[in-house]
Amino acid sequence: PHENSSSYYPPPHEKPPHEHTPPNYHKPHEKPLHENPPPQYQPPHEHPSPEYQPPHVEPPHESPPPVYKPPYETSPPPPVYHHPIFHSPPHVKPPVYPPPPLVKPSQMKKPQHYNPRPFGLFPASKN
Repeated sequence: PHENSSSYYPPPHEKPPHEHTPPNYHKPHEKPLHENPPPQYQPPHEHPSPEYQPPHVEPPHESPPPVYKPPYETSPPPPVYHHPIFHSPPHVKPPVYPPPPLVKPSQMKKPQHYNPRPFGLFPASKN
C-alpha cells in the first residue's frame, strides 16, 4: 500500500513540483527586498533628526508660528473680544430701577438757580 499505489499521490514528505518552489526562486514581479527596496523606503541614516522640523512638513491645518506675521502688522482681535463692548454677557442683566414716584407739578421744587426777576436788569418775562 505504501509503495506507489497511485501515481498522482506522492508520499507525504514529498510535495508535487507545482506546489513546491525552491527557496531562491522569486516570481518575476516580486524581487527580493534587499535587491530592490520600495521607492518610499529610506535608510534610517537618511532620516532627518527628530528635533528638526522643516516648514513644509507641518500640516496645513496647524496655525502658523508667531513669527509668521510681523509685529507692526495688527490683526483684528477674535470676535469674542468684541462682544462685551456691544452686548452684555447673557448671565448679566441690566439693573432695574424702580419708577420714580409721581409728583404733581405744584409739588415740584424749582431749581436753586431759578430767579423770576433777573437782578432787575431786564423786565420779568411773561410766560
